[in-house]
Amino acid sequence: MKVNLSKSYKEFFTISDLEKAREVIKCMKEDVFSVKEYAEMAVQHVLLKEDRYETLVRIIEANAEVRSNGRIFDAYGYGSGRMDVWLDITARTDRGYLEVGAYLTDIWSIGSETDLREHMWIQHYYKQD
Repeated sequence: MKVNLSKSYKEFFTISDLEKAREVIKCMKEDVFSVKEYAEMAVQHVLLKEDRYETLVRIIEANAEVRSNGRIFDAYGYGSGRMDVWLDITARTDRGYLEVGAYLTDIWSIGSETDLREHMWIQHYYKQD
């Protein structure tokens, strides 16, 4: 899976954070799932949990970049610290459009008892009928 370093990383990361971010990027190169596949999982989760009877038509755009997440520690291996992968997703549904932002560690825990939507950024745009 291709994970990017934010263009403004210098404003948010220390030198130590940068080393950890590079380790996460290296680790994610070996992941068998693509950014688009993780994006589909996240969008399907949102649609299922919101009971809006929407169907995912397609993922328009999905990007992944390394960000800090205060809710995790060493999720990508020893020494990765609080680094996580953030997905920015734009999707088309049969009722409009959806923008979702989610951490990869949250997507990995889909199916657990916790409601992941409280940690996601979700914006709906509906078509006028």
